[in-house]
Amino acid sequence: MKEYLTSNFKSLLLLVVVGSVLSCTKVNHSLGGSIIPDKDKLVVVQETLNDFIIHTESVDSVRVDEYTDAYLGSYVSTKLGRANLTYTTEIQTSLSATDIEFKDVSKYRIDTAYLSLYVLGAIGDIDKPLTVKLYELETNFRTLYNATYEEYAPEGYYDPFYSNFDYKEYIKDEPLVTFEIDVREAYATNNAITVQLPDEYVKRIISMKKDDYKDDKSFRAIHKGFAFVAERELTSGVILTINPNETFAYFELTDLEEEDEEKKQKAFTFDFAHLNNSELYNQVVTTIELEPEFANSTIGIPQNIINDSINSYDYSYIGSLTAAMTRIKFPADKLNKLKEQLVDSPSAAIIVTNATLEIPIYNTSIGSLNSSVSRIAAYYDYLEPRYMSDYDLLDPEFNINSFGGLLNRTFCIYEMNVTLFIQEILNNKSENTSLDFATTESTLFDNKMVKLANTKENPIKLNLTYSIAK
Repeated sequence: MKEYLTSNFKSLLLLVVVGSVLSCTKVNHSLGGSIIPDKDKLVVVQETLNDFIIHTESVDSVRVDEYTDAYLGSYVSTKLGRANLTYTTEIQTSLSATDIEFKDVSKYRIDTAYLSLYVLGAIGDIDKPLTVKLYELETNFRTLYNATYEEYAPEGYYDPFYSNFDYKEYIKDEPLVTFEIDVREAYATNNAITVQLPDEYVKRIISMKKDDYKDDKSFRAIHKGFAFVAERELTSGVILTINPNETFAYFELTDLEEEDEEKKQKAFTFDFAHLNNSELYNQVVTTIELEPEFANSTIGIPQNIINDSINSYDYSYIGSLTAAMTRIKFPADKLNKLKEQLVDSPSAAIIVTNATLEIPIYNTSIGSLNSSVSRIAAYYDYLEPRYMSDYDLLDPEFNINSFGGLLNRTFCIYEMNVTLFIQEILNNKSENTSLDFATTESTLFDNKMVKLANTKENPIKLNLTYSIAK
């Protein structure tokens, strides 16, 4: 019999009332009554599984793409540690530069050469200036794709971020320039911060040949892009939100040998890159590095439990700013027992109509709820990352609303739809019985963490409703 119900069986399933009973199984053998032969009857089961194993894993650092905004700064959180955020970008050619060819650099006077950073907002201590070092890239962004794939990702597939990423492997040894941002002024006025560029850099840019400007690929072969690296703070600190679409470099030169006054001045800009899916470039990136040793040990994540998969814990952590993720191992023995029901009937199939995972939080006080991560997501492997199979059904925009992950403040749990994940296990299409749980793209930059519970009194639960078609 096919794994999926016929239209008649689907209609019958609409009659099923879904419920769950802790640590028990409810079986309905009568669905179909005398209308359907015994061999075609559905056995409908409602069951709750527990006996999960959890532990906390470190993330180290994460590189985030496909964000509308970029982030820059260094911020010390008493709960999470010191977060260092680096903004890295490619630079696109500009129409104003394509018709320019500087045959003799020495005959030009550099009047103005600056880079403009547009600040949208700030989190943290806005009264303290932020010192930033501007580096040039030595390697093109497109070489930074996940090693699982070739130079370009497969058509229609685009990873929004990668973990354990080190931007320092892609920048030059010495900064091009060091500058200071008056955060309060920038934050208060949505100010465009002006950074003066050295003459040496401008001369290298204008010494490029005309063909080097003809398209982005040619231009990037010579000029890879920039990385903005904030000086690391010892206390407090600040994180700036940057608008890449309003960030650019501007050059204004005077041709000293040109007699025509209208032709003496040459001005052009280079726009900072923003995401260009048609070329599959990872053009705008925020890298987050977290140093947990800066956290307050009494309220932060205990470092002795991180990456400790040997000892058993009844709690685990998820933190924003890449503080930590939780790996949950599902009860494989109980899932195998479900599959044993099919041993004597090779044509039988288990159809999972609903599988909801409930992950309780450890501290249910109002203060704890307010400081908890508001939404989490499930991944096969967060360090690549590969989302849980259920997400593959979604559109490329990755809208996870249908699959939950929101904190239910009434019951103090995270609820997650894992139907397809469980279906794959029961159909022997997957041997993976573990999932990683971490922040989503929308909660990654929050200054929050949550302690999850898996105690005898408050265990993780998997509420199953499935049918056995024989």
